[in-house]
Amino acid sequence: MSMFFHFGVQESAILFKFWSISTLSGLLLSMGLIFLASISHEGIKFYRNRLEKSRRAKYLTVGGAEAGGPKPPSSDTIAQIIPSDVRTVNPRVSRLSLEHILATLVYGIQVTLSLCLMLVFMTYNVWLCLAMVLGSCVGYFFFNDGSPADAEFCH
Repeated sequence: MSMFFHFGVQESAILFKFWSISTLSGLLLSMGLIFLASISHEGIKFYRNRLEKSRRAKYLTVGGAEAGGPKPPSSDTIAQIIPSDVRTVNPRVSRLSLEHILATLVYGIQVTLSLCLMLVFMTYNVWLCLAMVLGSCVGYFFFNDGSPADAEFCH
């Protein structure tokens, strides 16, 4: 295994022992699979972000005078700093709810796929790395809706 970037057509193993390439067609097929996996990774990130946003919106409640809640006393310094329409999380969210279990499964799939893509990148094959970067860019182009997402630098 090369520990430097190379443009080779041959790889002894990519993720699994049976996934090895020795021909140009094998390289192109592997590049296509990695390209699709990178697009899928971006799609899963988008879907997980959507799940999280909908879950947060469901469990956020608006407090203050507008929602019929008690108005904070004016002598309280913290209450003067925080606006009366601050959103608070409902503490009764169940960890065993179907939504939370689905979000956990999607997160597990995302982490697994991102770690597999990282291992592919660690083959240092420039063609495979390029397929991964291009797939991520295409996935971001199609799945990003312009809304600010939670910062995820590793996966």
